[in-house]
Amino acid sequence: MSGHDRRGGPERHPCQRELRPADTPYGVTVDGQYIYWSNFGTNTLGRANVDGGEVNQSFITGASGPDGVVVDGEHIYWRTPTATPSARRT
Repeated sequence: MSGHDRRGGPERHPCQRELRPADTPYGVTVDGQYIYWSNFGTNTLGRANVDGGEVNQSFITGASGPDGVVVDGEHIYWRTPTATPSARRT
C-alpha cells in the first residue's frame, strides 16, 4: 500500500518524529532551531529541536493558561486569555 505504513496510517518520512504536547496544546511556532508550543492545561510552554529531539514540555512554567505562542530573534511571547500578553526572554 503506497503512502501508508503497515498499521494502515499515513507513511512517515524516516527522519520525521512525532511530538506529543503535554496537555491541551494551543499554538505552535518555529524559529531556525526550535519548535515551541503552549500547553494550556499545564500552564507551560514546551520546546523541542526542529528535528523533534530534546523535547522539554516545561521549558517555561507559570504561564497561566497560555493559548498561543510566537517568537522573534530574542524573545518568546505568549497570550493568556484573561490577562495582557506576557513575554519572556530566552
